[in-house]
Amino acid sequence: MHVAFATALATAFRSSRLGIVAALLLGLNGVARVGAGFFPCDTGCEETGSIGQRMHSLSAAVGFLALVVSTILWSVEFRRNRDPGSLAAYSGVSGVLGLAFLLLMVWSGEHGTARGLFERVSSGVLSLWILVFALRLARR
Repeated sequence: MHVAFATALATAFRSSRLGIVAALLLGLNGVARVGAGFFPCDTGCEETGSIGQRMHSLSAAVGFLALVVSTILWSVEFRRNRDPGSLAAYSGVSGVLGLAFLLLMVWSGEHGTARGLFERVSSGVLSLWILVFALRLARR
């Protein structure tokens, strides 16, 4: 669904290089999510060194970073177009929060910490942003 949405965005914003790059990054996030799902975590998601765990971690890292950068680029694109509904501000805040929770996840890498919680909050913030963005475009 992310790849399909990214394709629609790239088409809708084809006159903006920044919009196309932001759409491509959103699509990369979708492909990386498939990769992370294809290679599930080892038990406890500990860095055991198995190929599956390494592929999962790589896919997740690429996906999250692509989505965070995409969100921030969309904020810039909306600001350029003077979006009246504050989607620019919401996008920027969502990108910063998504990144902040990812950094908290990385920094709380010890067993028994809130690492999984931070990952899910970041995913939730960024996924909600995609939903709000899609609904906003559908209203136009």
